[in-house]
Amino acid sequence: MKRISSRFLVIHVIVAFLAIVSACQQPSGTAPTANNTGRSTADPKSPGDPISIGLLEPQTGALSSWGLAKIAGMKYAVQVVNDSGGIKSLGGARLNAVIGDSASDAAKATAEAERLISSAGVVAIAGPVSTMEVLGVIPVTEKYHVPVISSTGDRSQFGKGYQYLFSQMTMEMGASVAKFVDWLAKNHGAPTAKIGIGAANNVAYIGDEVAQTLKQMGYQNVMDPFTFAQGTTDQTALVEKLKAANVTLVVYWGTTNDTAAFMKASYAGDYYPWFLSNGTAFGVNALRDSIDPKIAQKTLARPNAFAIGVGYFNDAYWNIPGSKAFLDGFLKANPDTKVDLGLAETGAQSVFSIARAIENAASRKPEDIAAALRKLNMKAPDPYLVDAFNHPEIQMLESGMSTNSKVFGAQWSDDLSSLQAFYPPDSAGANKPRIQR
Repeated sequence: MKRISSRFLVIHVIVAFLAIVSACQQPSGTAPTANNTGRSTADPKSPGDPISIGLLEPQTGALSSWGLAKIAGMKYAVQVVNDSGGIKSLGGARLNAVIGDSASDAAKATAEAERLISSAGVVAIAGPVSTMEVLGVIPVTEKYHVPVISSTGDRSQFGKGYQYLFSQMTMEMGASVAKFVDWLAKNHGAPTAKIGIGAANNVAYIGDEVAQTLKQMGYQNVMDPFTFAQGTTDQTALVEKLKAANVTLVVYWGTTNDTAAFMKASYAGDYYPWFLSNGTAFGVNALRDSIDPKIAQKTLARPNAFAIGVGYFNDAYWNIPGSKAFLDGFLKANPDTKVDLGLAETGAQSVFSIARAIENAASRKPEDIAAALRKLNMKAPDPYLVDAFNHPEIQMLESGMSTNSKVFGAQWSDDLSSLQAFYPPDSAGANKPRIQR
């Protein structure tokens, strides 16, 4: 009996020892745990492992034409970075694009940002396109300490102490539009007897800035800014109100859908004031193709109708070497693309800026990447500086805003095949605005 008991004792000791050894070894496929910020605490990656970045844009909903164009440019930028040797300071690590759909909705943008960071492990996010969606993303990126390069132009967001919010869009859009109105009035006789200014409710701050700046410049006949629902499909009442008030110049800031509604109502009401609208709505093929050709010809190609702003494609892009190089490569890689090339370029720039920040930081840590973004300064002929609106330099500020972004003024060609830039004169070549007094 004593011999049998000893044998079982030895077996028990061996089994216990093996259990302890097994518990100390974590299989390679075990999911990492999360720290108190929700980020992965997996072991540091080896130098050559891919670096995941999020591409978060609306691919469905009212803003999908913008988002799909930006996503196309972002994906191409990732390809360019990888084909150029990846992140060289991290052993040639390749970028891995993880795509999210913000769906033109703030709540969905929040959920997708959460998924990209906590599940996909992205170290930075490019996008989204609208301030409304950006407001949904900010709490998530601040919580997880992950930088996001957005397309918001809302200056007020950069005075709230956010540490991980960035933008490469102009923060002076309202003032820039007002200066364009003033330039048209002084150089081309734009009628300013009564000025009407309005914007979609999610970008109402732009309308307010235009009105305030014009009044500061001495224009007193400025109506109180009006707002409308983003993506509205009927602007008849608004057009009738402006026509009844004898408004001679309209500044209109909306999406492609509600701008189409304004064009249809303007045509039906035979109302053709001088008209200025954001280029990402008025100056894109999606607008031209969404309305009847007769209406498009009458409302878009007419004199005294102008696109103004950033991020929309026009012929001035071909005059800027970095922009032209990007467009040549993008079109070669995407020969059948129908997206707006300006928005594609804007999306690409956000990815290139993230890539340069990772390169400069020589780190995969989101906090280090954010710190590098705040010091980012890219000058032509840097091959990663491609955005025509930021040429010849992008400089990020400590606040997360950038300097040097400019606006273009352009008009549709007579045959509606292209946008012809004429403003600012030093960047637009020989084009002149088509004016009818």
